[in-house]
Amino acid sequence: GLPVNHTTVLTSGPVYQAINMVSSDLAQLPLEPYDTQATKGKLLTGHPIHRIWNVKANNEMLSFHVRQTLQGWAMIHGNAIGVIEWVNNRPAGVYPLPPGSVWVERVPPTVDMAEVGLAGQLIYRYALDNGAEGTLFPEEVFHIRLFGNGIWGYSPLKLFRDTFGNGLAMTKFQGKSFANAARPSGLLKKTYGPGIPAKLSPEARQNLKREWQEIHSGLDNTGKVALLTDGLDWVQMSVTNEEAQMIDSMKLYREQVAAIYNIPPHKLGAMENSAVRANIEEQNRNYVQSTLMPHAKVWEQECVDKLCSSREKARNTCYVRFDFKALLRADTKTRFEAYSVAKQWGWMSSNDILRAEDMDEIGQQGDVYLVPLNMADAETGEPFAAPEPPPAPEPEPVEDEEEEQMLTLHRKNGKSRFQAQLWDYARKTLIAKQAIETKALTRAMKQSKAKGDFEQRCERHYKKFADALRDPLEALTTIHGLVTAAELDELIADYITESFDAVSGATDEEQLGEAIADFPKRIEAFLARLMK
Repeated sequence: GLPVNHTTVLTSGPVYQAINMVSSDLAQLPLEPYDTQATKGKLLTGHPIHRIWNVKANNEMLSFHVRQTLQGWAMIHGNAIGVIEWVNNRPAGVYPLPPGSVWVERVPPTVDMAEVGLAGQLIYRYALDNGAEGTLFPEEVFHIRLFGNGIWGYSPLKLFRDTFGNGLAMTKFQGKSFANAARPSGLLKKTYGPGIPAKLSPEARQNLKREWQEIHSGLDNTGKVALLTDGLDWVQMSVTNEEAQMIDSMKLYREQVAAIYNIPPHKLGAMENSAVRANIEEQNRNYVQSTLMPHAKVWEQECVDKLCSSREKARNTCYVRFDFKALLRADTKTRFEAYSVAKQWGWMSSNDILRAEDMDEIGQQGDVYLVPLNMADAETGEPFAAPEPPPAPEPEPVEDEEEEQMLTLHRKNGKSRFQAQLWDYARKTLIAKQAIETKALTRAMKQSKAKGDFEQRCERHYKKFADALRDPLEALTTIHGLVTAAELDELIADYITESFDAVSGATDEEQLGEAIADFPKRIEAFLARLMK
């Protein structure tokens, strides 16, 4: 076959039809978050997921186009990547990244990476055409993947390159055949007999050709009656074996594409089977259940994992669902018969039915659920009575409050999850070193009362303390140039100078305590400069 890439494969009619159909069908369906604690699954219209996937996915793109793009990329490359934009620790948008510019890897298990808790962690690396490069953690990436190893999906384009290439080759051959073919659709055959000229003169042949084309060629002359004289008969040219084989090959290719993407053949125009024609409604239902549902489940689980907050996931208070009612909607008679049964047996009210039909409710009287009068308890024979609802479960404690607060702080400052972990490590390191610093200064003050050499003791202490700070923070210089070694030395020197100036002039423990009380402010200032 012909060479195939992510662009040329879309010039194949069946492939484009399959990808466009599945991605468009999923993009047009409502994708909504619901509250698990509500009895009927309350729709959370104020949740970021509702706005991102039903209004605008980001500041530049509508939700339909981003959803269609991501699903289409996944069906070509096996993976589709979107970068999640965070505002105040809540997802504010999803921006698609070109599939060929993203790959996954794990952080090397070096000593420095182990100290900051990153060794072996999965990360996403990207390099765009404009030269931009970066690193993202999984929770910063919205990843739609097809069948693969669980982390990275296998590309249908690579797996079925020969099939797609053969299809493109057949299409090109067919186009060349039409462009260069000199084979007519039929011919005029001369017969001989009594009273029929044995042979037409050259002039008669030219006149016959001209008159035939004038009367029968062109769209407006299609279907006109032909009058044949002088022993002429019309002979229709039949399809050659080669042409018939090409037609069969194109049909087979269409069925192969349908099989690759698990799509019912009739959705791609393979209607030769009469059983399929007679059962299109059931085939459409099969399309939803077998083709769209697996893709929808990936979207639903990815939304919960990446776009719900840590508290929502810990308490299991939010779930996400596609609404397939529009695609599975039966005819009016069948729907109303189903509603009648549901209302008669008490699992739908009048308002439930009206909402399902997108109609206005009729008030409180429409919320009444009915049951037949002859219903009774199977064990006691007593008239049926609805049981008391169970008490609401106590919310489970959230274990990651500290981490969520940390994420909130530096997402406000526009920092990535990768930088967040480094920032948190630096903060904890400084707090631990501050405790050591406080003890050392307090001890120095007590020991200097007799000799009056507190300032000299402070000077000796801070010379050693500079190295104690530098060693654990040295790993930061290796993380994508967050800070250089020179910048880190400058930051530590400024911190040491400010701390020394604040405490060295103290004459008693009370003044020293006042100076030490300002240490947390200096730590925050140090971190702010570190993360710029």
